[in-house]
Amino acid sequence: MTNSKMKVLIVGNCSTRAFTEFFKKCFPNWETRAVLLVQANDWVEEQNEAFLSYVESADVFVGLTDRECIKSIVPTSALNVFIPSFDFFGYLPDCIFLPGITSPLGLGVIHSRIAASAYLAGRNEEETLKLFNKEHFNLLGYFDEFDKCRDKLLSKFNAHDIDLSEKFESWTQDGNFLYTVNHPHTSIFFDIVHIAMKNHFPDMLNSNDVESARLTVENYMADSVIWPMYPEIAEYHGLVTTPDKWRTSQIHEQGKHMNLEQFIHSSFELYKGVNKFTESTISKLGGMNEIRRLAGYDSLDANVIQQA
Repeated sequence: MTNSKMKVLIVGNCSTRAFTEFFKKCFPNWETRAVLLVQANDWVEEQNEAFLSYVESADVFVGLTDRECIKSIVPTSALNVFIPSFDFFGYLPDCIFLPGITSPLGLGVIHSRIAASAYLAGRNEEETLKLFNKEHFNLLGYFDEFDKCRDKLLSKFNAHDIDLSEKFESWTQDGNFLYTVNHPHTSIFFDIVHIAMKNHFPDMLNSNDVESARLTVENYMADSVIWPMYPEIAEYHGLVTTPDKWRTSQIHEQGKHMNLEQFIHSSFELYKGVNKFTESTISKLGGMNEIRRLAGYDSLDANVIQQA
């Protein structure tokens, strides 16, 4: 495999644009193309000739290459650089993904553990508001999540020879680097793909040049949804709560900001429209005992879970 001019295919989700910028800035002589995972899946099913032709001629595949639609078409002669998806809950331990239930932020399926559990347990909005405090966070173990989540993140990437330990320390020096648990500052994605590619092409990546390129990367992640670090958690980590409100995406229209009271109201209004919370959702929240604990109750009747 020659390094002079290669064909690259990047496959992913929100990281795809940052990965593409990395290759165009750091490997300017290479031909770089990118596709979102959902589009790649459609093109494989449709047997899109232009896409499959490029796949057949590509030298390097980068990103979520473990997905079935991609794994099945990557040539055995190509370099396959799998990069796991990013998620870090250390600064945002109240966040949880509830598949099938749209987020109160209007995009994705991210929710508040406390708000969702309080609703299921029969709390009203005023009672739920009072659960967002230092004492309750401490009882839930939220202040202990940072180290656990850091180790989990590093282990996840280390399993694929991507050592983020040094970079992670530098990310935290700047405070909160997250917009949501899986949407970091765009430069984080740039760092990740840099480390992954340095394993394969160390002689082609000059550190000074890469750092200069990193500084010019557009932070497009800032326009998507925002989940704030709670003030009590920020204080515990010696950080400033920035941003301090939830915000819907401003990619296509002006984003809507919400304080805690407004966010809880938005969450409850959303949950009222859910016909019935499934057993899988209850399980995702940790089951009945965990829902009781998150909602601040000592006991909970299972019947209150049934939502008409």
